[in-house]
Amino acid sequence: MAESNDTVARGHGVFNVVVPVMGARPDSGAIASVSEFSNEQGPTLGIAGLEVLSVVPAHGVVTVRINVKWDSDLRVRVCAAVL
Repeated sequence: MAESNDTVARGHGVFNVVVPVMGARPDSGAIASVSEFSNEQGPTLGIAGLEVLSVVPAHGVVTVRINVKWDSDLRVRVCAAVL
């Protein structure tokens, strides 16, 4: 059964976000997504370019490397799931 979770992070450029996901193991298949995030609206389709560069499952977590193409920090929500 698939397990998923999300976390909110702040940053710009390339950085890693660790998402706790119950049942994640190094041999799990994993997927991820990233979106801009605001407290008022939740996930939003903003104007910054966002990329998921790498998704690496480990014991109980999924590390997601993202690229926020903006000159200053933005809040983003990173969702990860293991299959």
